[in-house]
Amino acid sequence: MNDRQLRRIRTGYVYLGHLTFLTMLVFSLVWMFPRVCYMDSAFQVFDLINSGHFTINDGRRSMVVSELLPLLFLKLHLPLSGIIAAYSVSFVLIGYGCYIAVQHLLKDDYTALAMVIPFLCMNHTFLHGISETFQLVFAAALLYALLAYRRRSSSKVAAVCHAAALLVVAAFCAFIHPVAIFFLAFVWLYVWVDEGFSFRWETVFALAAFVLVEALKLLLPAQGGRDASFLLPLPELLSKLPDFWHFGSLKFFKDHIFSLYYMPLLLFVWTSVWYIRRKMVWKSVFYIGFNLFFLFITFWIYFAGDGPIAMERSFLPMALFTALPFVREVMPEWKPFGHRIACLLLMLLLALTFIRMGNGAEEASERLQKMDDLLVDARQKGVHKLFVSKEDAESFGVDYSWGTGIESMLYVTARHGRECCSNLFVYEDIAALQLPELLATDRVAFVPWWIFLHRDGLNAGYFPLPDEPFYFLHTEGGRHRFVRAELF
Repeated sequence: MNDRQLRRIRTGYVYLGHLTFLTMLVFSLVWMFPRVCYMDSAFQVFDLINSGHFTINDGRRSMVVSELLPLLFLKLHLPLSGIIAAYSVSFVLIGYGCYIAVQHLLKDDYTALAMVIPFLCMNHTFLHGISETFQLVFAAALLYALLAYRRRSSSKVAAVCHAAALLVVAAFCAFIHPVAIFFLAFVWLYVWVDEGFSFRWETVFALAAFVLVEALKLLLPAQGGRDASFLLPLPELLSKLPDFWHFGSLKFFKDHIFSLYYMPLLLFVWTSVWYIRRKMVWKSVFYIGFNLFFLFITFWIYFAGDGPIAMERSFLPMALFTALPFVREVMPEWKPFGHRIACLLLMLLLALTFIRMGNGAEEASERLQKMDDLLVDARQKGVHKLFVSKEDAESFGVDYSWGTGIESMLYVTARHGRECCSNLFVYEDIAALQLPELLATDRVAFVPWWIFLHRDGLNAGYFPLPDEPFYFLHTEGGRHRFVRAELF
């Protein structure tokens, strides 16, 4: 290809990358309520608003980056809807910032393109706004671009800046989520193998940085607790291994092979064959071995296969692990016609992905609206704190979530104003509610493992929940009424 053709191809891919991230930003604003008012995201922003400062859960200190914008809005006393919008877009802005750094600062066209391909696997996880794996895909790609970068300047200042950038991005990755260890390992090993097992100062420094930040994770206090969701105790994991072929994670893989795993698998097979045909022995061993090992480990650790939110730690990392070598080694050999076809096909697949995202977000919006309708009915009868059984909630179109107590307060207050602040809690087992706090008027229904929160723990500027008793929804003969807790 001549220089003019290369420029055209580069321009097409650059426009596609920016368009993808800008579309994601728009989607994050349009559907900010279903993205944020759902489980983990709702818990985190609710905690941020009530505490008034950065909040860290499970030792994931990188959370502070995604909390910068919503915390600024909070300090400026902006409306609750503005804080929710800021939180929704913060995660996309992190990814977009990484993309801009790779594409325009490091001038790494192919790595930037590799950051776009994982979007094809995000149609089921768009509503998991707080997704750590989403952030890791882009931060790890930036880390790879930094590690593979060849500086034109030999000055000490440039070397120090390069080293500082490597350390900061590595620390950001490591403190996002325990699955980051696979991202760090893949990035370093791929660069090392790709460069013929050579040890430049960058690769040595990066390896030392990776070891340092992982050690810091173990040594620093476990602020917000340790992440128990990633690794069960080893004896328990080993006891599950004989049932590997019956794991829920394998069932999830089979059920979603054509919606979430299709692109990583296609790139994996294509690149593996490409390596083998060119007799690239060490790259074949690394690439095939690492990806198969990663799939096995994630299927084992997440053996329950509890939906896309848990299993995104399997298909999203693999999307990056397969995309990077493909776009950097396979695609450069293509002729211009091949690139034009690839660009058009990628545009089409991205469009279909965003359509599925929008459809899923609309369904989630309907759930929030049903919740709002129920609370509007309750407020008209003077009820602001309501317990609803899981069965009754689902009959009203409110699918069960452990976060309904928080989701309801965020959504209703943001939509209708402070004076409409209401608290709806969906319970599974009424026996768990037989507590003295149930009869108190100064409590808020929170989450299943800490059912009640004292009203003083709320930020009254945003959640002025009235000092009233709890009510239960009672349904009989197709009709419903609200009954005070002590009479239920």
